[in-house]
Amino acid sequence: MKRCAVSIDLDEIGEYRRIHGLGAGAETWVYDVALPRIERWALDNQLPLTLFAVGRDLERAAAADRIGELAAAGHLVECHSHGHRYDLTRLDRQAMRDDVRRGAAAIERVTGRGPLVFRAPGYTVNDTLLDVL
Repeated sequence: MKRCAVSIDLDEIGEYRRIHGLGAGAETWVYDVALPRIERWALDNQLPLTLFAVGRDLERAAAADRIGELAAAGHLVECHSHGHRYDLTRLDRQAMRDDVRRGAAAIERVTGRGPLVFRAPGYTVNDTLLDVL
């Protein structure tokens, strides 16, 4: 019996360009290149995936289609926020709530299932964000 938990944050390259002050860029490498490779690897190894999607990325039809296909194949799609803001925990309660809800709504729109799990950008949480969740 194989036992393994594979979870992957689907942060596009533009997220890291922004963090390092390089501008957003238009790269879509994660959804267009990496996800098909990850899907093949998971299928070859008979492993389910838990994918943490950024809601804003699912506004692009190709990304939404890819995530919808993976969800239909049995992989879980969970919430990695809407805007992938590293300062999420510095926002006020309502702004945090809006970001989390928008991310969850994008995932539900694409997969037909609301996410059950949230992973914060930068893995940074505080009491307010935990209360929001």
